[in-house]
Amino acid sequence: MNIKSIIIILIVIVFLSSLFLLLTNNATNTPNSGSKNQQAITTPTPTSINPTSEESLPSANKEEVSTKEFTLTASNFRYDVKEIRVRQGDTVKVTLKIAEGFHDFVLDDYNVRTKQLSAGQEDTIEFVAAKKGEFEYYCSIGNHRQMGMVGKLIVE
Repeated sequence: MNIKSIIIILIVIVFLSSLFLLLTNNATNTPNSGSKNQQAITTPTPTSINPTSEESLPSANKEEVSTKEFTLTASNFRYDVKEIRVRQGDTVKVTLKIAEGFHDFVLDDYNVRTKQLSAGQEDTIEFVAAKKGEFEYYCSIGNHRQMGMVGKLIVE
């Protein structure tokens, strides 16, 4: 065998190993509900401060904390919801539905993202809005973000 053949074999082995680990990880994280069409809810672990109980929230917001649910429909180079407004400490649940094309939802400041999805698919993410401010969410596919496929999360 020559060196090129060995390198090609090694690349194929690494690729297949990565694919196996990815598929094994997805199978482990998917709930067994008996429905093949149901999407798993992805709950990422944010790298920022993330309150886990009401005691860690500012006292002015304790009575107002709730779960806010939003459904975004993605089509070519746009989301139908350009602004999501919540209060600090709220749990935010975002369901991304794909009407056309291939898209995702990414919110870097909270370290959350949906799966990359095709038309007819959907995915849901959930996180706690732990810090105040305005944060951009976007589609990370190709140049969709640069073409205006963005929105704002506003945490008051």
